[in-house]
Formats: sequence, C-alpha cells, structure tokens
Amino acid sequence: MDRTSNKKIVMYLLLWFVSAVILTCSFIVFAACNEAANRRRITEFIQEHPEAEADIIEKFQTPSRITGMNGDTEESIHIIEEKYGYVFYKSVLAAPVFYLWGFLFICSLIWLLLVIYREKKWEKQSAVLQEALLEMLAEELKRFQKGEYQLSSESLSLIEESKLSDKWMHVIESLKELGYYFNDLKAQLQEEENSTKALITNISHQLKVPLASLHMNHELAMAEGLTTDERREFEEQEMHEIQRMEMLLEELVKVSKLEKHMITLHLKRQGIRQTIADAVSQVYGKAKKKQIDIQAEIRQDFSVLHDRKWTTEALSNVMDNAVKYSEEQSTVCIHVQKLTSCLLIEIEDEGIGIPSGELHHIFKRFYRGKDAVKKVTDGVGVGLYLSRTILEQQGGTIMAKRKPDKGTVFQITLPI
Repeated sequence: MDRTSNKKIVMYLLLWFVSAVILTCSFIVFAACNEAANRRRITEFIQEHPEAEADIIEKFQTPSRITGMNGDTEESIHIIEEKYGYVFYKSVLAAPVFYLWGFLFICSLIWLLLVIYREKKWEKQSAVLQEALLEMLAEELKRFQKGEYQLSSESLSLIEESKLSDKWMHVIESLKELGYYFNDLKAQLQEEENSTKALITNISHQLKVPLASLHMNHELAMAEGLTTDERREFEEQEMHEIQRMEMLLEELVKVSKLEKHMITLHLKRQGIRQTIADAVSQVYGKAKKKQIDIQAEIRQDFSVLHDRKWTTEALSNVMDNAVKYSEEQSTVCIHVQKLTSCLLIEIEDEGIGIPSGELHHIFKRFYRGKDAVKKVTDGVGVGLYLSRTILEQQGGTIMAKRKPDKGTVFQITLPI
C-alpha cells in the first residue's frame, strides 16, 4: 500500500469516526427526548387514573436513558397497556443495539489508530529511504564529475530493492539519460579529437610533398648557368606545385566547413538535368584534353529535393575522378533512373578500376588507392569524401562497384 492510499484511508476513517460520533449523539438525544415524552404521558396517565399511581411508581422508579426499559418493566408496561388501553413509546436505543454500536465504534477507533501508526512508521521509513536516495544522487554526481557516466552497481541495487514513487523514478530515469548523453558526448569529443589529430597529420603530409618540390624547383631555378628554357621549366613546375597546394587548401576548407556545419545546404525541389549539366561543364575541359567522351543519358528531367550548388560539387568530384583515372579516348557514361523512393544516378568510366578490398575505403578522407597513386600523383584524396559528405547531408548515398572487365560504376541516390 503506498502513501497516497494510506492517506485516503486515514481521511475516510476520520470522516466515518466524526459521522459515528454525531450519529451516536443524535441517538442519545433522541432517546432522552423519547423518555421525557414517556414521563410526560405517564404523568397525564396518572392524572386520568389515580388508582394506578401505585403500580406506575413501582414500575418506573428508575427508567434508563440509554438502554431503555428492562424486561420486567416492558412486561409491566404491556399489562398496563392491556388493562387501560394506553400505548407508551419504546426507546429507540435498546441494549443489544447499543452494545453492537459501541463495539463497532471501538473497533473503528482501534483501526484508525493502527492506520495512523502505520502512516507514521511509513513516513519514518520514507524519510530514511529519501536520505539514502539523496546520498546516492550525490555520489553519482561526484562520479559524473570524474567522467564516469553510468550508475554504479550499489545504486542500481538500491533502486531495485526500493519501491520508488513515480517522481523518484522520473529523477532516476533522467539521471540515466543524462549519463547516456554524457557518454555519447564523450565519445564524440574523443572521435573529434582523433579526427583532428588525423586531419593535422594528413594536412602536414599532403603539404610536405608539394612544399619540398616547390623548394627544390625554386633552388634549381635560382641556380647560375641555366638556360632560359631550363629556368622557365623550373618556374612552370613551381607554378604547378603552387596550384596543387591551392587546390588542396581549397578542398580542405570545403571539407572543414561541411563537417563543422558552417555551410548550410538549401534544399529545393528542382530538376536534376541542369545540376548534372553544370557538373559536366566543370570537368569538360579536363575530359577534352584527354579526348574522353562524356555521354549523359537523361531521357526525362526528374524533380528532386536537393541543393544545386553543392550537389553539382559532389557530382563533379565523381566525374573528375572518372576522367582522371581513365585512359585517353575512353568514355564516361551518366545514366539517370527513377526508382520507387529515390533517384539513381550512375557514373560509369573505363578507368583503372578499384580493387575489391579498397571499395569501402575510397570515400574516407585523404584515402588514395595504391593503383591511383601510381596512376596520378596530383590527387589529394578528399574529392570522394567531400561528395559522400554532401550527399549524405541531403539524405542521399554513394557507393562504388567494380566492373567485370575494367572501370568503375559510381551509384548515387537522392531521395525523391
């Protein structure tokens, strides 16, 4: 029985007890009035029948106000009623009724006292339990300060053994949720710290190579005894390394802004054909130099909820990757197909392909496959990672499949 039920029982018993007291007093007053009326009628009866005065006085010397008349008195009254044809009022509170009423009254009083005792005892136990719970909360908060965000076994045992109220259970559940939140936050901070360390390491590694090459070419260009053509060649190499560093820094800025949510994607339902055309135009120059034919098969312009600027960036990165690792005079095909719940864009090339063991790694930041490093030395390994980040923030996906002969098929989905 909980505390609320105990309080209700005490309240009901008190109401019943007060009602019983009022009812008992009413019975006593009514019995007294009834006896007074009988005495008055007896006086009137004696005045009418003086010869019966001796019998009346003998029979009604000590009438009771509480138990009514005893057996002999009742028999005498019955004889008088038959002899003189006179009816007396009988007491409404006969002895058996009075005894039963008194017994019930005393029992209810004892029950009330027992319930009050139990209530006091429960309040004492509740105070002890609340003190233990407060101590437990203080200990758990100290553990939270130390970075331990899960409830201890002692606290869990106390919670299981105690029948807590809904309010206390709400506090415990809130504490657990807070612990889960802090654990997730701690894991995120650790992951972000590791990611930052890896980013700094990768940036330093990516910048080290072009900087070393730039430094070497600069020293060679400044050397004496070089012809004009040789000096121009070293200067062109310097410019190439500078452009490579600029491209790397530009890609890193884009990745950093997207990861830190400094760039907001503005999703709008619009046709995908123009977005693909914009992406093709960005890689058209590189494709033309290698005489690579880009074929876009878009039979119908489908309306898709996407950010045109950044989706163009994602698609152009995939196309640039296809052009970069494809042989000259090859073909890059773009297929668009509407599925049940998404739009599928396939970019198919005839390049070097991707080993099956590397398919799940090529979308990682700064990752470049072994064959890719041998084929092209200018890559930085952030293009596909940037594409994945942009597409996933729009609810889309990207994956790569190795073709049976040679080449790769990139499958991109966007929600309709």
